[in-house]
Amino acid sequence: MESEIRSNILVVDDRSENLFLIEATLDNLDVNLIMAESGSEALSKIKDIEIALALIDIQMPKMGGIELAEIIQNDKSREKIPIIFVTAHHQDEIEIEKYYNSGAVDFIQKPFKKNILISKVKIFLELNRQKQQIREQKYNIEQTANELKEFNRLLSKRLNYENLLSKISMMAVSMDNIDDFLDAVLLEMGVTLNLCRSCIIKHRHETNTIDMTHEWCNEDIESLQKNFQGVNSDDIPYWTKTLKKGQIHNFSDINDIPDKGVIVILIPKKVLSILAIPLFVRDKYYGCIGFNNCSEHRIWSDSDVEFLLSISRIIVSVTERDMAEKELKSSLEQLHQLSKHIEKIREEERISIARELHDDLGQALTAVKIDLGIIRQKVSDKVLAQRIVKTSALVSDTIKTVQKITFQLRPKIIDDLGLEAGIDWYAGEFSERNSIEVILDLDSDIKIPPDISLVIFRIMQESLTNVSRHAKATKIKIQLIKNNNYIDFIIADNGIGISNDKLNSKTSFGILGMRERADSIGGTLDISNCEGTENETGTSTQLKIPLNSIS
Repeated sequence: MESEIRSNILVVDDRSENLFLIEATLDNLDVNLIMAESGSEALSKIKDIEIALALIDIQMPKMGGIELAEIIQNDKSREKIPIIFVTAHHQDEIEIEKYYNSGAVDFIQKPFKKNILISKVKIFLELNRQKQQIREQKYNIEQTANELKEFNRLLSKRLNYENLLSKISMMAVSMDNIDDFLDAVLLEMGVTLNLCRSCIIKHRHETNTIDMTHEWCNEDIESLQKNFQGVNSDDIPYWTKTLKKGQIHNFSDINDIPDKGVIVILIPKKVLSILAIPLFVRDKYYGCIGFNNCSEHRIWSDSDVEFLLSISRIIVSVTERDMAEKELKSSLEQLHQLSKHIEKIREEERISIARELHDDLGQALTAVKIDLGIIRQKVSDKVLAQRIVKTSALVSDTIKTVQKITFQLRPKIIDDLGLEAGIDWYAGEFSERNSIEVILDLDSDIKIPPDISLVIFRIMQESLTNVSRHAKATKIKIQLIKNNNYIDFIIADNGIGISNDKLNSKTSFGILGMRERADSIGGTLDISNCEGTENETGTSTQLKIPLNSIS
């Protein structure tokens, strides 16, 4: 039987551009991509073909991704296929449960990070490679009867390894916390491989020291972790130098280790043999994964080491993924802080402009109006007097416009009378200006600081502007209520609603701005279609703020 040279990956998406993107992302992997634009095409193409992994789009016409997954997994003629759903929509817990119930092992959100997708795919390619090796071994044992006993022993061992690898692979895609993942891996390996200790040792490049960051010990084995903290790499030069070069340490007798500094640490803990496999994260030496035996001078075979290398690669992939996620989170936090800073500057500029309009332009216009009144009393020419009256009226209108602009720039009523008064005033102005009925349901007992009140007010302004421009509504209800540990601010209209395209568009800057404002005060903003008054479809904008954010 010939070994599988290239693993088959099924990719199903009804949009050719998505297929092209995934194909380009996986271009450097030595795999055979089976591309399909529908569920029926996918089922036709994978008939009698072994699939290492399936990447399936959720939303497809005719046969959706979940239905396709169920058909594939219910096929008794083939082994279960690891399925990763690819979706562009935000999923709640109910939807996620449906994915797993249909036979999926994971899902990834569009737009996806290329390195995350590649990392997940590599895990299942490694799993498939191990399966092919087992299948090849099984085939050989059936052809050679005189090797049956030995082969059964090897197969049993290999199956145990395969189960361990499968379990670790599943943990790699299901566990979010890197420390929990590493602790779980060390536990599973320690128990399955009958070890006294398994551990992760990290090299600190900035201090040139090594620390044992994670450790699992058998119940009757004393911990080594405290002894392996801040060890100077210069005190164990052979250990550090060879591992950095990628050399595996496989000592059945620790007395053979050239570094006496390592022996001094291990002997008091009754360690007899040791295996250390170097880890390289992002092509840089990271440390090693170590295995100790205290009951025997264990000799690790080449196949044992190869299997452990497979697990080490999974550990590296998860570590790299964790780094990427943390870097992304840090970048998003920096963007968030920048957005808050920009918004703060904008508010300060609004205050400055409003003050100048009120103090300088407003007072100047008032003085002009007074002077015009004085001049009017002294002018006898009727035509000139009439022009002065018209000019005075124009100045009065300009003063009102300046007052209106000043309020828009900085609603001082919020500082003086609070959010409720500000909402009441603005809603009245909006209703009169747009001929839209506005109903208020505001809890007077809710006390909100001015800075948060201003954010709520700005979100209301943007939301009402959207209603007046797009909703074709005749009625709006604004609520400010306390709901358990949250404050809910809701604006619901009875208009024509909003399409998902506009809701999720990256160019909907008004919506993006409202969400940024909500995030700046620790809140969340949800915009959705709803059943409005008189059973008409409308839009609901809900701002949810935790009480601890305003205390």
